[in-house]
Amino acid sequence: MLTEGKGVPMAAVISGANTHDIKLLEETLGSILIFSPLPSLEKSQNLCLVNRFRKLLVRFEKKAENYLALVQFACALIAWRKIISVHQL
Repeated sequence: MLTEGKGVPMAAVISGANTHDIKLLEETLGSILIFSPLPSLEKSQNLCLVNRFRKLLVRFEKKAENYLALVQFACALIAWRKIISVHQL
């Protein structure tokens, strides 16, 4: 999962457990629907990975479609939590 600076998901890609994260970098960056501005000397860009949803921590789903649905639900939940916290301030 790729997130923007405040933790809102921008892209998610799934693969087998034996695939290293670095091998999915190009596919993950290619699945971003909203592009950020190019980095400059004043504003650099970083790449961080997000985790800790218990159901997603260990994959028990056999079908990739079911696991992808859980990942997309987690992305929606993260975005929802960010929207709620912004409106409560």
